[in-house]
Amino acid sequence: MRIISKNVFIVNTDRETFENFLVRKKNTEIINHHDINQKLINNDSSKSTPNPEIIEFYILKKINIFKSSKKLEFLFFLVEDLSKDFILNLKSLLSDTNTQIYYHLLTPNNQDEDIKSFFDSIQCLENDKNRDTR
Repeated sequence: MRIISKNVFIVNTDRETFENFLVRKKNTEIINHHDINQKLINNDSSKSTPNPEIIEFYILKKINIFKSSKKLEFLFFLVEDLSKDFILNLKSLLSDTNTQIYYHLLTPNNQDEDIKSFFDSIQCLENDKNRDTR
């Protein structure tokens, strides 16, 4: 029996870089605030912008799907403004799973040591896409 682990990739970049970088696969869940917002607008007959609570609900729903699924191994989460609070909240949401979760940061710039300490690996997007900076 294979022990499954999951990988959370926090991609700290702009939407265009994220969409160019990402390869969608069956075993991957993607959280992109802009995509969720656009889908909700397109599904609304009045084409109004959804309030932040609804978008947050959909993000939590995607996190829970990733957490409970045995098939999903990768979560790519677009974050344009990375903060310690965001990382702690995400780790808290994923903490009650029996699966080992590894956290990876993909970023175009250097992060401070406090942020780096939360990740198993850090990879620079623009400089060298295959180099681990840790």
